[in-house]
Amino acid sequence: MKLLYTLIILSAFFISCSTEPEVVHGCLDSTACNYNSSTILECENCCEYEETIYVEECSWQYVCGYETISLGADSYCSDGCSNVLGQYCTNNGDCYSGSNLILGCDSGATCTRYENQYICADEYVCVDDYVTSCP
Repeated sequence: MKLLYTLIILSAFFISCSTEPEVVHGCLDSTACNYNSSTILECENCCEYEETIYVEECSWQYVCGYETISLGADSYCSDGCSNVLGQYCTNNGDCYSGSNLILGCDSGATCTRYENQYICADEYVCVDDYVTSCP
């Protein structure tokens, strides 16, 4: 009987001293920002995912560069001998004079209607971007 009491007391001691695992609530989705590998019980709708937002940053900047501009009424002809004839033109055919045949200058006649100009100005410049991050 003494042995029975000893067994009952010892079994009660082992049963009462055992610890149950702590229940950890959290997100079990490894693609989520708040993923917790220690989670035992997943909570409903608690996973948070990356969000992509549109960001536009604008500022005034002093910008310089070449721009192609139309000469309009200031267009001019040049012959094949690098002489500027100075007359208004809309195409290379307008620059044929007929008087340069002996010199061979009419064969390279060109009409210059556009010109590159280096222009600097203050411009309002905006940069568009998409940023992805966890909330």
